Amino acid sequence: MTLVLTMILIILNASGVAALASAINGKSLSIFNWLSLIGEQQPDELSERDVTFFSIVAGGEAVADVLWGPGLFEGSATAFSRDIAIASIALCSAAVGNGSDFDDYDKYIIDALKTYDFDEETIETYNYDRNNLDDPGDHIVGYSFAHQEMQVSGEMYNLIVAVVRGTTSDFGREWHSNFEVGRERSHLGFGTAEALVFDALEDYLSERGLTDAVSNKILVTGHSRGAAVANLLAARLTSDETYAAAANIYAYTFATPNVSKDAADLPQDAYANIYNIINAEDFIPYVPLYSVHD
Repeated sequence: MTLVLTMILIILNASGVAALASAINGKSLSIFNWLSLIGEQQPDELSERDVTFFSIVAGGEAVADVLWGPGLFEGSATAFSRDIAIASIALCSAAVGNGSDFDDYDKYIIDALKTYDFDEETIETYNYDRNNLDDPGDHIVGYSFAHQEMQVSGEMYNLIVAVVRGTTSDFGREWHSNFEVGRERSHLGFGTAEALVFDALEDYLSERGLTDAVSNKILVTGHSRGAAVANLLAARLTSDETYAAAANIYAYTFATPNVSKDAADLPQDAYANIYNIINAEDFIPYVPLYSVHD
């Protein structure tokens, strides 16, 4: 059975925005922001792509119709792009896995990245093989990197993509990390996982000679647990701008849990390039709770 996904609608009411703004980095997208951009003009140099992923709802494969091309990255990362959001959630869906076939668990994310014109030689997946994990403890997280050269507005860039997998029951220890909040201001499990991803990303960029910040654009995305880790990763990359200018770091996270109380102390326009897209009816973005009263 194949399900064709033709539209993605993200809803977050105004009170949800206020409640979440103090616990995650970047902007929470409300239904009002989203609807105002439904009719946005399509950038040039985009083409239709079909991203296939394994859907629990469909009980098999599903297909997302997306647009992809250099035109997505012409503007500043601080300007919300509906098409980057849709292309990102398609990657997040493909990142989850393929049911119980552990011999080929990263098939869909590799195929999705290839659909976006990333050469297979540039694609690296981590923690998709249960017999080859880079963290023997509870803070395992699955993620993928890829890069391609892309001409944007007449200039050549290296587009680097980091996709962080959401929690899957096939890797049960991820749940341990989700619940290991810690006693500090930031979530211990998410922060530990982010450090693993960041270290691997530094190695990836260094080994491939992709360390010139002026020549790089970076897309960071993730869903659920992956969204929390991606949010922290994007915040770190944005803060130091070692590998790309903040205006060239595009971050779209989905169903993002709370990651840090420190976000409450940031200026309102801090991390304006990070978009956290959340359904107000979903409880995940409200946990861990900011505080607990007896």
